[in-house]
Amino acid sequence: MSIIRNVVFIISHHKTRILNQALSVVKFLEKNKIKIFMLPEDCKYLKRPDMVLNSINSKIDLILVLGGDGTFLRAVSLFGQSGIPFFGINCGNVGFLNEVEFSNFILTMRDILKGKYKISNRMMLKAVIKKDNVTIYGLNEIALIRSSSFRTINIQCFVNKKETGKFKADGIIVATPTGSTAYSLSASGPIVDPEMKMMIINPICPHTLAIRPFIVSDSSKINLRWTGHDTQAILSSDGQNSFLVSENVDVLIQKALKPLRLIVTLEYDFFHQLGKKLKWIGYNHD
Repeated sequence: MSIIRNVVFIISHHKTRILNQALSVVKFLEKNKIKIFMLPEDCKYLKRPDMVLNSINSKIDLILVLGGDGTFLRAVSLFGQSGIPFFGINCGNVGFLNEVEFSNFILTMRDILKGKYKISNRMMLKAVIKKDNVTIYGLNEIALIRSSSFRTINIQCFVNKKETGKFKADGIIVATPTGSTAYSLSASGPIVDPEMKMMIINPICPHTLAIRPFIVSDSSKINLRWTGHDTQAILSSDGQNSFLVSENVDVLIQKALKPLRLIVTLEYDFFHQLGKKLKWIGYNHD
């Protein structure tokens, strides 16, 4: 495992208590002679202008995130294709992407600095709209959804250039295995091991009982085409980036070139973590 000397530290600004937690993390890292870089707004929040990140480069060894899944996904939207490992400290509610709670941060980081960790490679998605010159990436999902209108939209779906169906729905989600516990789960999609090689295609509130989520290979190329009118549709990735989509424009979705390299502890087990997060275990249901 590579030695960690330079860290990009990204934090949430939504909770007052996180300020003190972030200062504790900075103190720990500086004590261990770790060079810290931060986004300009994070530097301002912590009053540390000396830490501002000017550009991402090969000298960065770790992206460290303090917050909930939303903060983690914001970091992914910025640096997800950099190839730099990510590690998350959970200060949110569920925190599927942030394995370790803040109370265990110091013990865990000591192990990570000693090289005692594993890398979990998490598939990412790439969506391209050539006509609009739009390219976005997603760790959890890419979704084509209706805009503010209360009307459903018509979406044609093609897998490897073969039409799969035309769906009248609120939208359609293409999710990664990691994203199976995110938006797709809320739309009754399956939960799968995050290191599986596949994608979930999941229509949102389809206007027929015959339509169900289905799974395709990670090598598949998926085309989504919004064919409706008098409505608006939005292309969104991980709830971070969104674009209005032109009518009858193909959205090409496929596996991104690079996976997200996620640091996990040596004890990490996805299904045990899942049971704790969803309160299947360690919770008295009586």
